[in-house]
Amino acid sequence: MEEQSKKKKRSKHLTIVIQLVIGGAFGFFAGIYLVKRLFANELSIIDLVQIVVFLYLSIFVNINIHELGHFFFGRLFGYSLISYRISMFTWNNENGRMRFKILKNKGYGGLCAMLPPKQELPSFKSCLFYAGGIIFNAAFGVVLLALVLLMPKLHSSLSSFMTITGGLSLILGLINFLPFVSENNPTDGKIIWSLILKKPFAKKLIEMNKMISQLSAGIRPRELSIAIDADMENPQLLDVMTEVYQYFKSLDSFNIDEVICHAELLEKNLDAFPHHTRHSIYYELCYVSCITGNKEKAMLYYERAGKLLQGDKDINGLRVKAYYEYYILNNTKAALKLCENALAVADRYPIKGQGLMEKDLVLNLRSLISEEK
Repeated sequence: MEEQSKKKKRSKHLTIVIQLVIGGAFGFFAGIYLVKRLFANELSIIDLVQIVVFLYLSIFVNINIHELGHFFFGRLFGYSLISYRISMFTWNNENGRMRFKILKNKGYGGLCAMLPPKQELPSFKSCLFYAGGIIFNAAFGVVLLALVLLMPKLHSSLSSFMTITGGLSLILGLINFLPFVSENNPTDGKIIWSLILKKPFAKKLIEMNKMISQLSAGIRPRELSIAIDADMENPQLLDVMTEVYQYFKSLDSFNIDEVICHAELLEKNLDAFPHHTRHSIYYELCYVSCITGNKEKAMLYYERAGKLLQGDKDINGLRVKAYYEYYILNNTKAALKLCENALAVADRYPIKGQGLMEKDLVLNLRSLISEEK
């Protein structure tokens, strides 16, 4: 265990070094170039401010290009979109429709979350999906820089913007092509190289995609065959995600003791989840706290889930809110209303198998309320 901890620290340090080297090198040479032009009176303060603005705009554009690459290859190979995020701007699949929201997005620039198709894809198609962002960044960067070279009469401001954006696009593609893990979130390169070299990470990823495909096709969590041996002593992303499916399997089997056990493991390893996935864990920790009578903890995780849970109109969010109203706020009327709303949208949940479990949990609460009446 001590050796695993040291290995994890070395991996984290390597990630920081890689980012510092690439970012530092770019910043150093760009800084020297700008300072030289400034002192040679080839660059005014206004020009410098303009370049800074262009830099921020190009980051936004390039992150979007990267996620569009994943979306393009995902749609080409039959993936379905469930969430698309750029900074605070978010589109989520809610009851079969994409809904736009503006949400605080801590520590994550962009996201294109897609469900794999029901049929298992060949390895090269999976690689192309994960490489989509890198391919789009590389192509976009090359095209912009080529246009700058081929069109010398472009307006200086447009030329500067295209040069900065093209250069950053190539750098973003390069960083994502490197195989490392940042904030327990693997880069595209980490996934691609693992698939090509058939590393243990790739085996876990393939099994994870199989489970997601089965759930999307309507297989219930309790019927899943979970073949991943999760390492919860030194958990990586796929390990904690496997624990989530173990939790759902117990929940769908109405095995409360196992549900509590898995929930405790999820809570213990919250830091192993990337920031953009933690809200779904807060949902379940709030739910388990409700059914076990831990009011303080239920309120804590309800608050942490924040606006995402409060505005969630999918059956999973409505289920958690219904249990919260009933067990914590003792508001039977509000809980029953949330149950009815949840049942009305049950068939639209994109992960069909989980939707069946959610429906049963809601029906159980509604029956409990009806029996009390």
